[in-house]
Amino acid sequence: MFRGFLMCLVMLAVSCAASAQSFLLQTAYYDDSSGRLTVDEVMAQSFTVFDGMLSEGYTDSVIWLRIRVKASDKPLYLTVKPHFLDTLTLYTSTAVPGVWSTQVAGDRVHNQGDERLNESHIFEIEPRQETTYYLRVKTTSTAMIEVQVLTFSDWYVQNMRTQSFQVPFIGLMFAILLWATSDFIVRREALVGWFVAVQVMQILFSLALMGYLAVFLPHSFNLDLLTSVIIQGSIAVTMLFHRMLIRPFQPSRWAVRVLDFLIFLAAIEITLILFGFPRQGLQLGTINLLFFIPTLLWLGYSTKVDAVPGRIALRVAYNALALALAIVIMPLLGWGQSVDFYINALTTQGVVSAIIMGVFLYRRSSEMEKSAIADQLKLERVEQGLRDHQLKLDEQRQFMDMLSHELKTPISVIQLTLDTLSFPDKKRVRLERALRTMSEVIDRCRLSTQIDEQRLSVVNESFDLAEMVEEVTDACLEPGKVDLDVDSVMVDSDRQLLSVVIHNLVDNAIKYSPATARVKVELGTATGRFARGTSLTVTNKFLGNQPPDSRAIFEKYVRGPTATGLSGSGLGLHLCRRLVQMLGGSLTCQVLDHQIVFTLWLPDSA
Repeated sequence: MFRGFLMCLVMLAVSCAASAQSFLLQTAYYDDSSGRLTVDEVMAQSFTVFDGMLSEGYTDSVIWLRIRVKASDKPLYLTVKPHFLDTLTLYTSTAVPGVWSTQVAGDRVHNQGDERLNESHIFEIEPRQETTYYLRVKTTSTAMIEVQVLTFSDWYVQNMRTQSFQVPFIGLMFAILLWATSDFIVRREALVGWFVAVQVMQILFSLALMGYLAVFLPHSFNLDLLTSVIIQGSIAVTMLFHRMLIRPFQPSRWAVRVLDFLIFLAAIEITLILFGFPRQGLQLGTINLLFFIPTLLWLGYSTKVDAVPGRIALRVAYNALALALAIVIMPLLGWGQSVDFYINALTTQGVVSAIIMGVFLYRRSSEMEKSAIADQLKLERVEQGLRDHQLKLDEQRQFMDMLSHELKTPISVIQLTLDTLSFPDKKRVRLERALRTMSEVIDRCRLSTQIDEQRLSVVNESFDLAEMVEEVTDACLEPGKVDLDVDSVMVDSDRQLLSVVIHNLVDNAIKYSPATARVKVELGTATGRFARGTSLTVTNKFLGNQPPDSRAIFEKYVRGPTATGLSGSGLGLHLCRRLVQMLGGSLTCQVLDHQIVFTLWLPDSA
């Protein structure tokens, strides 16, 4: 479908270039490098005959055309294309030798009438016999010139054909601009905003090229300067657009640096034009555009990431753009035999570029919209999962609160009953230890739930840590197995939470060490990673020959290899580390010489 559309464009462009009945006998040119020759002096020079369109590229010279026209009994239109030529002076001989009548037109001349509504400059002539005219052309833009001599009716038909080719193209470019603008308003994406800017500049360039821009401007306006700025501005904005478009694909750094340099040159070109050096600015702009073509291909083929809508789509688009630019730029540099098709090709290139990048951005927008919908669905599923998880946590918390209440009460009753009964000492110790283990498991589960739900708050107070250690040791399972080496140390922390930590560490050391082994508890000062503080170490020998995994020992529900047959929930050490982190400290574990050492560190109070 797209290939058929392009064929239609080519056929329409060729039809626009089809010649009507021409009264042009011969065209020849002379390059006046000095720019000071008069028409009489030029007549004596040697002219070079050419057919079709003359393409001399950028030059400081004045180009003189010798135009021989057939005789006609009707007025004729001598038309000169393209519209962006600066100053044209047509010399017509009179009955008085050496005296010439002149007509002036051009991009810098304030003209009236139909000339403001078409792509060519028009001179009305009346050659009653075969006549030779001389046309002086001075322009800062590329010297690409085509002359035709037609009757009014043939000119009118040709002009209508040209407009039937150009106006739909302008309409299509406006349609793409409207789509891009609406997409930008909805999604506020910077890349689409740059594409809108590119389309605006391309439309302005096409209007200036076809002579339609003059319709919207006063006669006193410097149309030549505006056209030059539009041309170079279009190049700069296009490069900036591709700079942003290519970024997600991660092309070669050197390719990006070359593109950045070309963008810098485009800024220099606009500056030259604004400061009175239009020819130099335009010529540099053409060379810049020439280097932009291979840079565009380099960017497309050096990409490392397959971003939306894909590297293949990007490379196809860049190949088509490079081809369109190459076709247009050759006559601007004076290369090859130019024909009228190249003027229409300038408009065609703008439309084709707009279609290619419009389709590319449409695909990109569609893919991103699909991705956004998929992400939204994933987000909704995640949110639903979080709600379900929170519901389960609420149910778990309610169950744990209920279980704690329902079990704590009977345990307390059993303990009170046990105090009133007479039992042998060994049986009493066993019963009390079992009740204590059950109570500790319940407390640990409740604490774990409170920590997970962030319902536990820290209340700091100043107290003697040595006294707390002694109190906790006296209340442990077998205080006689513990060797204390503690001196008075004042700390500022949560007394209740810290007592839970120390109690768990000492009880664990007693429970998981051999029956005859001693547990050593030491208290002192130590420097942490960033500050000084207080250090508490609990050291004991471990059961069996296989040491516990010091990296996994603080994980939830993890128990050591020698814990089989011993009571426990796998929550104690996990709770200890979580509580110490809440207190701003650290808890570490080391295995040294068949001993396991837990080190609790708390920072000094500020």
